[in-house]
Amino acid sequence: MIIGGVVPVVNVKGVQSGQMVLDGATVAPVYRSDGSGTNLLFSNCLSSAYPTA
Repeated sequence: MIIGGVVPVVNVKGVQSGQMVLDGATVAPVYRSDGSGTNLLFSNCLSSAYPTA
């Protein structure tokens, strides 16, 4: 069995590490334009935790 993490990465010019904090409801509308297994896992987790976001 292999366990790994799925982590969103944000790269915004002028924003330093630790300056931006995103809660689950904010991250829930985020999507990836191309499909992937990681995208499916991340989307399923967010849609379960925040079904109305």
